[in-house]
Amino acid sequence: MKIKKNSVMVVIPTTGNIHITVSDLLVKMTVMAIATKKWDLIIQYSQVMGIESNRNTIVQNFLATKYQWLLMMDSDNPPLRNPLELIEYNKDVMVCPTPMWKVAANGKQKLVFNVFNYNGEKNALAFSYQGGDRLFQVDVVGAGCILIKRKVLEKIKKPFASEHNECGVRKKGEDFCFSAKVQKAGFTIWGHWDYICNHYKEVNLLDILKLLNQNYDN
Repeated sequence: MKIKKNSVMVVIPTTGNIHITVSDLLVKMTVMAIATKKWDLIIQYSQVMGIESNRNTIVQNFLATKYQWLLMMDSDNPPLRNPLELIEYNKDVMVCPTPMWKVAANGKQKLVFNVFNYNGEKNALAFSYQGGDRLFQVDVVGAGCILIKRKVLEKIKKPFASEHNECGVRKKGEDFCFSAKVQKAGFTIWGHWDYICNHYKEVNLLDILKLLNQNYDN
């Protein structure tokens, strides 16, 4: 197989179900790749039990090829724009910010994007867009929709592995640990606000009502 600069392996980690909007985006990405000839594209699905095993299996399968970019997109959070366009920035790691449900230490619930910066005590803080550049560098990211350059995965062994305490309870998720490994290896992580994701979840409307009331009270 001839190595191409913009060759991309797109993989959907899944437990078996894929949201129709993700399928729709994959079709549009394929059509754009054929029409523009900008990307050499292959799309796969990975159904391995356990998200860590699934992601690490995807990485191993990717490294067994000669594709230059790995794009992992979860089965429930398609970006609003074609994420293949992010290759033009030529960054080590790029993410599409995805809204997520977060419970704070004080028990309050809120919705944030899964892109974070560290404060001085190394506690992750949500990064919110305050205007200015749409492209931004960030410390910690979720891996819901993530674009990774080949050289990053060639250097980092066991990239997606959670951190646990002495009792086996997870302290830090596999995507947060991946972010730390990326920076330790000398690479950088970026995001772009023009490529935010939808995120489809089953939710309790009572929790949403409490969240709205909580924000109203504040």
